[in-house]
Amino acid sequence: HLPPHQQDPLGGRNLIVALALAMTVLLGFEYFYRPATSAPVASTTAALTAPVTTPGTTPSAPLGTTAPQLTPAIPSALAPAPAAAPALTWSTPTMTAAISLAGGLLQDLALKPFRTTLDDPTPVQLLSPTGADQRFVELGWLASTIVAPTSTTVWQVVGQTADQITLEFTNQQGQVFTRVYRYNPTTYTFTVTDRVSNQATTPVVLSHYGQVVKAGLNEAGSTWVNFHGPQSFLQGQHLTLEPTDLRDDHGGLKELTGQGGWAGMSQRYFMVALVPPATQRHTVAYRHIPGGEAGFTSVTLRAEPITVAPGTSAEVVTQVYAGPLQQ
Repeated sequence: HLPPHQQDPLGGRNLIVALALAMTVLLGFEYFYRPATSAPVASTTAALTAPVTTPGTTPSAPLGTTAPQLTPAIPSALAPAPAAAPALTWSTPTMTAAISLAGGLLQDLALKPFRTTLDDPTPVQLLSPTGADQRFVELGWLASTIVAPTSTTVWQVVGQTADQITLEFTNQQGQVFTRVYRYNPTTYTFTVTDRVSNQATTPVVLSHYGQVVKAGLNEAGSTWVNFHGPQSFLQGQHLTLEPTDLRDDHGGLKELTGQGGWAGMSQRYFMVALVPPATQRHTVAYRHIPGGEAGFTSVTLRAEPITVAPGTSAEVVTQVYAGPLQQ
C-alpha cells in the first residue's frame, strides 16, 4: 500500500466513473451488435403415426405431391432373411465382411489389424449377423407410392471387384435402384452410393435412410465418462443415450432434426457410424424395438424427401465408418 501522503484522494471516485463507462460500452455493444437468435429446429414425429400405402393400392394424393412419412422397419433382426438371398462375402488385406442380398445389409465385419486380446489372435468383430451381439448396418429408401428397396428387398449382384461391389434392384413400376459399396482401408470407411433412376412417366417421391442396429440393451463397460452405445453429433450437439433410458424414459423413441453430422453405435474402443452428405437435412431417430431376449436398439438417419422427375435420376452418398474411436 502507498503511504497516506501518496494516496489519491479521488481514487474511489475515479474507480466508480471507470466502472460506469465500462457498463455503458458493454450494454451498447449488446444492443447494437448482438446477432439475432436463430429459430429452433422442429422435431419430426409425424412419421410414427402416418399410414403406409400398400403397393398396388391407390395413393391418397397424386404422385410427386406428397412426401412419404414412413418409419424404417427393423430388418432381419426380427424376421429371417429370404432363403433365396445369400450373403455376399468380401475380403481385403485389412477386413472381412459380408453383405446380405436381402436388404443389402452390411451384417458381418471383422478388422484384421486388431485382435480381440493380446492372447487371442481373432480379429475384432464390429458387425455380426446372429447371436446375442448381433449388429448390422442397413440402408434403403422409403416411398409410399412405389416399391422401394428396404430390409426385405432381394438385390442382384451386377459387379464385384477387390474394392467395390455393385447391386441392383428393379421394381415393376419403372424405377431402377443401384447400390455401390467401396472400401477405403486407410480410413476404415465404406462409401455407399444409392442411386435411383426413374424410367416411369410420373414423378416419384422418396426418402433415403440408414441405420445402425444392435441386439440387446446397454453396452458392457459403458460409463458416464466412457460411454459405449448409440450416439450422434448434430447441429453442434453430441448426444449419447443409454438404451435402457431410451426404453424407460423416452417411450422407445427420441428424434432430432438437423443437417450434416453423424450418428452411430460405439463399443469398447470402436465405432460404427453413418456420415451423411454435409448439406443433407435429416432426422436422427433413436429407437428401442421390443423382440428377442432384450429387444434391439437402432440409430437411424432419415433424409428429407426428394422428388425424382420422369427420365431423371438421383443419388445419395453415405459414408459408413467402422473403425477405432480415435480416428
